[in-house]
Amino acid sequence: MDWQEHRLSRRLLLTAEVSERIYSLIAEIDAVKHSWRLTNRLMPQIIERLMQSVLVTSSGASNRIEGNRLTDEEVQDLYRNMRIQRLKSRDEQEVVGYLEVLQNVFENYESMPIRESIILQLHRDMLAHSDKDQGHLGNINSPKPRRGERS
Repeated sequence: MDWQEHRLSRRLLLTAEVSERIYSLIAEIDAVKHSWRLTNRLMPQIIERLMQSVLVTSSGASNRIEGNRLTDEEVQDLYRNMRIQRLKSRDEQEVVGYLEVLQNVFENYESMPIRESIILQLHRDMLAHSDKDQGHLGNINSPKPRRGERS
């Protein structure tokens, strides 16, 4: 195939090398997709790695929205060492609570009805490590943070 004359190359003005690399990556994705269809399931190790990646990425991003300063690498380290590490900062306390709740949801979502009591329990669990938030764990009437204060 003449990559220079292909409509993708003309529209994006890609070099032949870049176009070749793109097509190579697409072929790899297609091969994985095809093999997954053949087995109709993913290997447990792949599912575990995907779950860990989602836990770390989601926990880091969600907590950064709230002002947390931990990087994904620091969140990954916390995830690997949650049980043996003393939590030094509020950022770490918040992330570990979030990680534990998210992992609990992943493992038990089928038996978790969406009810107020479950949501309040998840809130209690999420803030369980946060020293500052002990006063309103799972409380519907949690005080609103003052201007400039993180909840």
